[in-house]
Amino acid sequence: MSSRLGSLIALIFFVWLSIVFGLFIVVRVIFEISLPWQSALTPTIVGVLRVVLSAVVGGTWLLAWWKLANVYLWRKLRRRN
Repeated sequence: MSSRLGSLIALIFFVWLSIVFGLFIVVRVIFEISLPWQSALTPTIVGVLRVVLSAVVGGTWLLAWWKLANVYLWRKLRRRN
């Protein structure tokens, strides 16, 4: 029982740390992107680039969470059988 609780707490702790780190990357890195040249399309290009990079960070987080949850689930299922 305690090993399951420890594993679940570690999983939740990892998820919270990754959420905080991902938000830090989005706020500090992606929102600070600017292009050195000025044109009429620059705000549009920067906006699209920010959305795409934020989606990549979100997709990476979801993939990591999915893999971690599968590892946790399959480990628990193997122990039961």
